[in-house]
Amino acid sequence: MKQLLLLPVFLTVMATWAQAQDFPQLAQDQGLHRTLAEAAMEFTTYQPFPALRFGLPTASFDPDLLMTDSTKFYDWNGTDWDLTINATYNNDCAASELIEIIHKRLDPASGQYLNSTREEYTWHSNGLLHTYISNVFDADLNDWRGTFYLGALPSGKQYEGWQKSWDSANNKYTSGSRFLDTYNSDGNIVKSENFELDSPTNTWKVIDRQANTFGTGNLIQQAYREIFDDAAGTLVYDWRSFYTYDASNLLQQILTEDYDLATGTWATDERKLNTYDAQGNLLVVLVQNFESAAWQDRSRVTYTYDASGNRLTDLRESYDAASGQLLPKDRFTHTYNGQDLLVLTVQERYEAGTWKNLIKTEYTYHPNEETERKSQYRWYEAPSLWVEYQRTENDPLGNQLLVISKSGYNESNNTFSSGYKSTYFFDSTSQQGEYTIFDLVPGTLDAWKFSERSVETRENEFQTLEWVHQLWDMGTNNWINDTKKHFFNTGCLFNETQEKASDPPHCAYANPVTAGQNIQCPALANRAGLAIRIHCLTGETAFSGPFADGGEILPPQGLPNGCYVLSLWDGGQLLYRNKIVVVDGCR
Repeated sequence: MKQLLLLPVFLTVMATWAQAQDFPQLAQDQGLHRTLAEAAMEFTTYQPFPALRFGLPTASFDPDLLMTDSTKFYDWNGTDWDLTINATYNNDCAASELIEIIHKRLDPASGQYLNSTREEYTWHSNGLLHTYISNVFDADLNDWRGTFYLGALPSGKQYEGWQKSWDSANNKYTSGSRFLDTYNSDGNIVKSENFELDSPTNTWKVIDRQANTFGTGNLIQQAYREIFDDAAGTLVYDWRSFYTYDASNLLQQILTEDYDLATGTWATDERKLNTYDAQGNLLVVLVQNFESAAWQDRSRVTYTYDASGNRLTDLRESYDAASGQLLPKDRFTHTYNGQDLLVLTVQERYEAGTWKNLIKTEYTYHPNEETERKSQYRWYEAPSLWVEYQRTENDPLGNQLLVISKSGYNESNNTFSSGYKSTYFFDSTSQQGEYTIFDLVPGTLDAWKFSERSVETRENEFQTLEWVHQLWDMGTNNWINDTKKHFFNTGCLFNETQEKASDPPHCAYANPVTAGQNIQCPALANRAGLAIRIHCLTGETAFSGPFADGGEILPPQGLPNGCYVLSLWDGGQLLYRNKIVVVDGCR
C-alpha cells in the first residue's frame, strides 16, 4: 500500500546545510533557502497528520485513507463558537491528489464569506510534490495574487522558490526574494542563484550566483561565486574555490581565491587541509590564511577514534595573535554504549591553562535505537554542578513528546528566571491527543504553570478530526476556549469525475435531521436520472438510491445516529454535497 509521506521542510533545509558544511564556501548565502522553507511551514494549512508535524505534503494520498474535503475555523465568543473561516479542498479522487484549498473568511459588514487565500498543488507521477503556490485574494481586482511558490523535482529536490509581499492598497508587490537552482543529470547543483524583487517593474534582479563543476565520482572540482555590483550594474566575481582529492576520493584540500575588482586579478586567500588515517577517518582539519606571501595557521581540529570508528574526541584550536601560534580552545569527548550509540558528549573550554566543563549532552534510546531522550546541561562553577537547561523526549517512532527549555539561571539559589515546556500525548484507544504548553514559574528550578493547549480528536490513526485551542485562565484556574479547527474527512469516491461543490446550495433542511425527515431540494425538482448517496465519515456508503422527481430526499428510517455526507450526482458530476447530522450523533 502506498504510504502517505510528509517530508518536513526543515529536514530538507538541514540536509542542504549539512551537505554545505563539507565545502565551507557552499554554505554561504543559504539564508534565503532557509527563509523560504520556513515560510512554507507557515503558509501551508494541509494537515493530514497532527498539526505538530509541520511541512508541505510531498506525496499524494493513499487511496485507502480518507481525504479531507473541507475545514472550518472557529473563534470562541464566550458562550459559543463563531465560524470565521471556511476552507474547501479540491481533490482529484481518481489520482488521489490534493489540487487546491480555498479559504473564505467571514466579512462582518456583509455577513458573507469572501475569498481570502488559495493554495494550489501539482504532483509528479511518482506521487511527490511538483509545485505549491499560495495566493491572496485582492477584492478590488477580483483576482488572486501569488505570494509564495515552491517547485521540486521528481527526486524531491527543490529547484525554485519565491515569496512576495502584495500591497492591496496600491495594487503592487512591494518586496520579494527568490532562489533558483539548476541540477545536472546526477542530481548535483551546478548553478544556484538568488534574486530580489524590483518592485516598480515587478521583475527579479539577480543578487548573487554560484556555479559548481563536478568530475569523476560526482566530486565537486570548482565553485565560483558572483555578486551584483551596483556601480558596474552587473554580476562580478567574488571568490572561487578549487577542490583536490586523494586516490580514495577523500577531500584533501579546498583552496579559495578572492577576486580584486580594481585590478581584475585573483588573489590566494585561504586553504583547508584534511588528513586521514588508514581507515579513511578524518584526523586533522587545518585552516590557513595566505598572508605576506606565506601560509598562516588560523584554526585546527584534531579527531581521535575507537576501534569501531566512533569519534572519541575533537580538539579545536585557534590562532592566538599574542603568542603567534595555535592554542587550545574547545575539547569534545564522546562516549558510546555497547550498540555504538552516542550516550554522552562533554564540551570543555580551555581557560587560564586548564580545561573547564562547559556543556554536557546525554542521550538515551528505545529498544529500536530511536532516541528516547536528549538532555543538555551547563556547568556552573560556583555551585560546582551540572544544571539541565534543555531536554527533548521522543516515542519509539521518533515523534516528539516533550520539549523543555530554560534560561536565566541564578547560581546563588539554583533557579531559572524563565522557560517553557511543551508536552504531547496521544491515546490510540480514544483517538484523543493533547499538546500543552507550560511557562516556568519564575524563580524556580522546575515548577510549571499552564499557558495554553490544543486538544486533538482524530478520525483514525492518521487523520485529525478536530483541534481545539484553549488558554489557561489564572483567575478561574480553568481552560478557556480560544479557537477551533474542524476537519471534514469524507473520503474520495474513486473512479468518479472530480468533485466540484455547488454554490449556492440546492437543498434546505434542519440540521440535525431525523431519520425519515424530508430534505427539500426544489432547485433539482424534475431532474431525471439523479442519484443520492449518503456516506459515513469512515467512507462507507450508508445509503444510495435514485433521487425523487419531486425534489425531496427521505433519509432511511434505519439510519443510525451520527454524522454523514449527503451528495447528489448526475452521472459522474457532483451537483451538491453537505454534511448532515442525524439526531445528536455528532460532537
